Amino acid sequence: MRVSELAKWSGRSPENFHDCEISGFCADSRIIKPGEAFVAIRTARADGNRFLSDAEGKGAVAFIASACPEERAERYNNLFLVKDPVHFLGDAAGRLLIARVETRVAVTGSAGKTTTKELIARLLSVSGETLATKGNYNNTIGLPMTVLEQLDHPVIFFVTEMGMSYPGEIRRLVQIVRPDIRVWLNVLTAHIGNFRGIEELRDAKAEILSRRGAEDIIIYNHDDLLVKSRVEQEVGLKYSFGAGMGADFRIVSSRVLSLESAVLDVEYEGRLHRFHHRLPGLHNSYNIAAAVLTALSAGVSLEAVQQVLQDFRPVRHRGRVIQAGPVSIYDDCYNSNPAAVKQVLSMFREVELPGRKIVVLGDMLELGDFSEMRHREIGLMSAGLKFDEVVFFGNKMRDAFESCTATCSWFEDNRAAAEYLKKNVVPGDVVLIKASRGMHGEVIIEQLREQFE
Repeated sequence: MRVSELAKWSGRSPENFHDCEISGFCADSRIIKPGEAFVAIRTARADGNRFLSDAEGKGAVAFIASACPEERAERYNNLFLVKDPVHFLGDAAGRLLIARVETRVAVTGSAGKTTTKELIARLLSVSGETLATKGNYNNTIGLPMTVLEQLDHPVIFFVTEMGMSYPGEIRRLVQIVRPDIRVWLNVLTAHIGNFRGIEELRDAKAEILSRRGAEDIIIYNHDDLLVKSRVEQEVGLKYSFGAGMGADFRIVSSRVLSLESAVLDVEYEGRLHRFHHRLPGLHNSYNIAAAVLTALSAGVSLEAVQQVLQDFRPVRHRGRVIQAGPVSIYDDCYNSNPAAVKQVLSMFREVELPGRKIVVLGDMLELGDFSEMRHREIGLMSAGLKFDEVVFFGNKMRDAFESCTATCSWFEDNRAAAEYLKKNVVPGDVVLIKASRGMHGEVIIEQLREQFE
């Protein structure tokens, strides 16, 4: 995107205009790269407006800020002085999406968003050029940035992921994207520490339904009563997925064959269909069902869906198998919440493996007053599933360790856990690692790979 294009889509002209290419957007002056635009965001912890000169020194070519000393403003080329830089980005991205995208898709839920988004994008690409927001850039800062970076020409589909940390966030994202297809996966206890209860959390997720047009489609989880009860109040086009009777796309059976293969049988429009895929676990069956139903509603054929599913691999850190020499690692360490941990533990217990099964679990964050109880539940479940060994790490997982009656260990942090595993894992073992993002479970993976490769 060029500076002149940003001015066009935002409806604002910059000070000291010098047209040039913007290679990307960055809100952190410490990591900004030459050619990027610096977005100066003011938070309770820091005022990004204070770091304009730092960003300029690192090669920023444009600046979006809410304040700048008058005597210094002229030194910055392409300075957009606006009331709210985040709102500025969102408005620009929204106009760009409307102008250049034929069908916009939005995915929300407490778990499975990124996997489902990526799978939807892969499926839709069969019918026309498709783009998707990068990684988990799913909030009011990241989503507009990735839209402005990627959407440099007209496309048929654009798939977005909508995260949520506070009420009103998804409503704003919907205002920006104005999705034609809205996918609501579930309501779980992720981020519940930011809310007064599960109903308030549900209401915040339900903002995915806001500003809905008469022709907009809803794809929703028939088995999640919090989702179903809210969607049933809506009129218009809506299609459901789930295992319960009455779902439009009904999961009949889900069988795990290995850590990298599974079979999903579904009933759709009165016929039974079988899908071979590489996303084992019942939780992934729901993600697949949501993605496939979305693709079908957009006109993709069942035959094309089956071929894409056979080739689709899990997203990095979200259920991907890594080989560390003679040791297998099931990398699911991107994020964590109680429901997601229970789902992946159940899958790991079900699959038949020749070696030992070792489970490594880090803290589940953002649970607030529910934290101790939820961690203790995980400890009890881990013991009941009778894995060969369970390793907990992090201060909150100490509660899980104390409630676990099976062979288990606890360590204060990821590095201590990694040192223990390096000494105790043997060739042929399979190690599952899951933790909240802030616990950096990938450090353990790196240590094991160094040890065994």
